[in-house]
Amino acid sequence: MAVNYIAVLIAALAYMIVGMLWYGPLFGKHWMSLVGFTDKDAKKMKNKKMGAIFGLTFLSGIVTAYALGFTLAYLEVRSIWLAFQVAFWLWLAFAAMVQLPHYLHERKSIKLYLITVGYELVYFLAMALVFAVW
Repeated sequence: MAVNYIAVLIAALAYMIVGMLWYGPLFGKHWMSLVGFTDKDAKKMKNKKMGAIFGLTFLSGIVTAYALGFTLAYLEVRSIWLAFQVAFWLWLAFAAMVQLPHYLHERKSIKLYLITVGYELVYFLAMALVFAVW
């Protein structure tokens, strides 16, 4: 049972790419309005410590990818379909359900919750695909 470190890096890169698309052209404007960001706020953010933010985000992707890769290797998953199933159930238990009470108790928008956990589902599946084909 060995984790493929090249696949971990590629899966973390997929995490970043999905995030850029998700919070950019796909849902960026809607997400910004739900969290109260304006275009002016976004421009200010570009000038402040974005390297550190993206660096830590990539580190988060590496840790998540390693954990998923370890789980898939431990379970000896060899097919894309089974990798997707494992990723889905891990996402449901450890992303969607863990975050739900926070959104409910903090009275955050269900739309914001769906954007957030939707992103997490897509990157879990993208990472699973990387590990299944690598």
